[in-house]
Amino acid sequence: MTTLQPVDRLEIQVLVDNVTDSLSSTPAFVTREWTQLQRQGMRIQAGGSLCCANHGLSLVITAHGPTGAHSLLFDGGPVDYAVERNGVRLGIDFGAIGATMLSHGHWDHAGGIPRALGMIVQGNGGRPVPLFLHTGMFRPRGQRQSDGGVLPMDPIPLPDAWAGFGAEPVVTAEALTCLDDTFYVSGEIPRLTAYETGLANQVCRTADGLGWEPDTLLMDERFLAANLRGKGLVVFSACSHAGIVNVLHHARACFPGIKLHAVMGGFHLAGATEALQLQAAVPEDDTVSGRRLLVLESTRGGLLTLLAHSAVSDLTGIHGPVHVGTAVSPEQGIEALSAAPHQCVVLDLGLADAVRALTIGGPVGDHALITLAWAVGIVAVAFPLALRMYIRRA
Repeated sequence: MTTLQPVDRLEIQVLVDNVTDSLSSTPAFVTREWTQLQRQGMRIQAGGSLCCANHGLSLVITAHGPTGAHSLLFDGGPVDYAVERNGVRLGIDFGAIGATMLSHGHWDHAGGIPRALGMIVQGNGGRPVPLFLHTGMFRPRGQRQSDGGVLPMDPIPLPDAWAGFGAEPVVTAEALTCLDDTFYVSGEIPRLTAYETGLANQVCRTADGLGWEPDTLLMDERFLAANLRGKGLVVFSACSHAGIVNVLHHARACFPGIKLHAVMGGFHLAGATEALQLQAAVPEDDTVSGRRLLVLESTRGGLLTLLAHSAVSDLTGIHGPVHVGTAVSPEQGIEALSAAPHQCVVLDLGLADAVRALTIGGPVGDHALITLAWAVGIVAVAFPLALRMYIRRA
C-alpha cells in the first residue's frame, strides 16, 4: 500500500485561473488577490498592478510537515506571460518549488510550465526539478468541429524538450509519491460511472499520423493528493475529464483508511454536453427507504448534483447506497418529497424560487432540521444565486 505522510498544513497559491475576482467575499482562510498584492508592495489600484486571468489552471501547493515545507507546481496554465506576470506580482517563491506535475496532455495546462521551469531553475541555483508526465500525453490531439474538420491542439513537448527547459522528466503511467512522501501523483483513473463519458469531440492522431480517431476518455489524466493531518485526503483534479466522481472513487480506493476531506480544481460540469445525468444508485425497492436525497436545481445535472451524489454519506452520516433524485422546480421537489421520505434536500435555485420552495412548506419543513449555507458563484446584479442545504440527521 502507498504511504502518504500526513502534513500539518497545506497552502495553495492560485497562479493561473480562468477568472479573477476582487469583489466577492471569501472565507476567513482565503487570502484575496488584492490582499496578497498589497503585501507584495501594491500601493495603487491600477490594471498594471493586478494579476491576469487566463484559460487554464496552475497551482503552487506547499505542504508543511515533519520534514519541513515542500512545494509542488500543479500544472502551468496556458501561456508563459500569465505565469510570469502573476508569479512576480503574487511573490511566488519559484526557487522553493521542488517538483512539478502536468496533470494531462492539454495545452491550457502545459503552456506555462516551460517559463515556470525557467523561473524555478533560476531561483534554485540551476538545479533541474522532477516533472511528472504520463506516457500517453504526447500524441497530437485536436477537437472535432461542427463541419467535420479538426482544430489541432498545441502538442505537448517531448521529454527531451522538457529537459531543455530545466526539468528532470519522470515519464510513467504508474502512481508515485514525491517530496518525502508528502504528495501522491495518481496512476490512470479507472472509469466506473456510466454518466461520466469524457471530453466530447476530442480526437487524436492515428498511429500512422495521417488521420484522426476518437480520444474522449483522456486516459493520461491523473490527480494529485495530500493527507492533511486530522482532516483527511485533499484531492487536486485539474480538469476532471475522467469524471470527478471517478476521481474521488479512485482516491478512496488508493487510500481506504483515509477519509476524503476536500477536492479542488476544475470539474468541467458547465453546459449541456457535460451535464451529469445521475441514475439511481440502487434499485427502487424497500432497501433504499430512509436513504434518499433530492436535488432541486434549475437544470438537471451539474456541480451540485455531483457533490450531493459523491458526498451524501459524509454529509448525512449515512453509509451505504443512496438514491439521488433531481427536480427542476419547487413543485416537482414537493411532489418527490411527498412520495417518499428523504434525508437531505439541496436547493440550487434562483433566490425567488428558493424562497418559494421554502414558503410552500409541507414536506420541506419536515426535513429541514439542520441548515448549512454557502455563498455560491459570483453575485451578479439582479440575479443573486443562493444555496442552502437542509440535512436531517440519520
